[in-house]
Parts: sequence; C-alpha cells; structure tokens
Amino acid sequence: MITFVYNGSIQKLHDAIAEAHKILANDDFYKLIKERGNFDLADCTATQVADRLRNCNLNSQVKTYKHPFGPSLGKEFPITDPTSVYINVSPIKFKNRTIPSVVNTLIHEAVHAADSDCADFDFGHGEDNHSKGKGLTAPYWIGCWAEMILENPGKVITVAQVDAQSKAYCG
Repeated sequence: MITFVYNGSIQKLHDAIAEAHKILANDDFYKLIKERGNFDLADCTATQVADRLRNCNLNSQVKTYKHPFGPSLGKEFPITDPTSVYINVSPIKFKNRTIPSVVNTLIHEAVHAADSDCADFDFGHGEDNHSKGKGLTAPYWIGCWAEMILENPGKVITVAQVDAQSKAYCG
C-alpha cells in the first residue's frame, strides 16, 4: 500500500492523509475498482490496476506549493521527484476544499505513483494535465471513487454512479 508522509503543519492535509490511508487499506475500495472492467487510456484491466495500486509499497512524500491561478489541485513529477506528490495550498485553491476533495487528489496521485512504479502497464490519463474528457481514466475515476466513499458513508455506490460523477467532474 502506498503510504503518504507529510511533515508540515496544515491540519487539513494531516486529516486527508489519515482518510486516504483508511481507504487504501479497505478491501471494498479495490473490489469496486476491479468491477470497473477497464479504464480509458490504460493498456491493462481494472483488476490489474487495482492489484498494482494495492501492492505498491511506496512512501510518498506530500509536499505543498502555491499556484493560485493554475488549473491543478495537485501534481507529481515522475522523472525528477518520483516519490513525492504536491498539493496546491494556495488559499484560492485550498481554503474551501473539503477533506474528501483533498483525498481525491491524494488518491489520484497515488494511482500515478503506482503507474510510475509499474513497468508492465500504463494506466495514467495521458501526457497533458487537463481533466476534460478524462473521467474514465484510472487516476480520475479512482480519485472520484475515494471522494464518494467519504461523502456517502455507509451507502452502497455502484460503478455506474462513479462513472457519472467522474465524467461530470471532468467535463
């Protein structure tokens, strides 16, 4: 399982990391990923993605940056800094984000980390960092699924519901 490590002082990040760890340790989380069947732009099955994510034993440093007018809420640098994820904490971007929304970004970046750690398959969302039309790629769909778990505690969520939510999020 990917483990996030954050040494900063932003409590919302500490709380989101704790929730992300709970989700990544939950068997039901991977079960629905496997039910998806496949993901856009992936050259493997959803079961293979779920297995790679679950069995990826990386410690990922959570770092922060501020970019108030950029499009991204988080990012990673697989070539220059492959063991870190970056969260945009600019007040314009971060102040009103919920814990589930931050977890979405952390899990999205965890999928990228698992993808980068896997030489056998590719399951990212393409070369550019724009979400439009990419709701059914593994990083966006799995991040959305994690957010929905936290927003709907105790409710049964289907693949079709995650599909609809993720496609809506990604325009």
